[in-house]
Amino acid sequence: MPQAAVAIHAPAYPDWPERPEGCVNVLCEGPSISQLRLEDMLPGPTVAVNHALSLSERVPVDFWATIDSPHNLWKWGVPWLHEATRLFTTDNNVWTWEDILGDATVGRVYALKPTYMLATEDHPAFLGEDGKPALVSTLTHVIGWLHHLKVQHVRVFGADMRGSGSPLAFTPFSEDEDVGWQFRWGVERRLFDLATDKFRESGRRLERWDPLSTSSKSK
Repeated sequence: MPQAAVAIHAPAYPDWPERPEGCVNVLCEGPSISQLRLEDMLPGPTVAVNHALSLSERVPVDFWATIDSPHNLWKWGVPWLHEATRLFTTDNNVWTWEDILGDATVGRVYALKPTYMLATEDHPAFLGEDGKPALVSTLTHVIGWLHHLKVQHVRVFGADMRGSGSPLAFTPFSEDEDVGWQFRWGVERRLFDLATDKFRESGRRLERWDPLSTSSKSK
């Protein structure tokens, strides 16, 4: 975690999404994110999920996405957050951002519920042992938003969906998974597959970047 001010990049696409872009990068917290190379990224805006905001020291981050209470990450995120970086969250968190940012909330905070995911809420595959539905991950909300924006090509980095913790977060990454983490990743994989199908149905592309593969190197 930063102890002093760090040099961070300004957003590279300050007019997006009002000015549409065909390609978008999404940065997540999985262990493979440490192998991120600039040449593997698509030519377009970048959305950082949760602690992936710390990558703003290396790449321009246009949006910071989190669906947790903003208070949980706000103090941590301040050194990594450029004043022009905009924010993506869910409707229930907008009022908290208003409390933090005041008038600066207007034009900076975006929220959208991915409506095509609603059909999964009561499906048995998405219910835990207590019978309650799994919390939809920040990544899933972001993908739903990008689908709504009709982005043509989305490349997701660091979405390994395995282990526990993260090399970028408070709890370091571990290959160990308890029942809770196994359930979480199982749900997230299913939802990612559903989103991939939704993109494909409209002639668009959603992909998870694999640092061990050369297939994603082409733009």
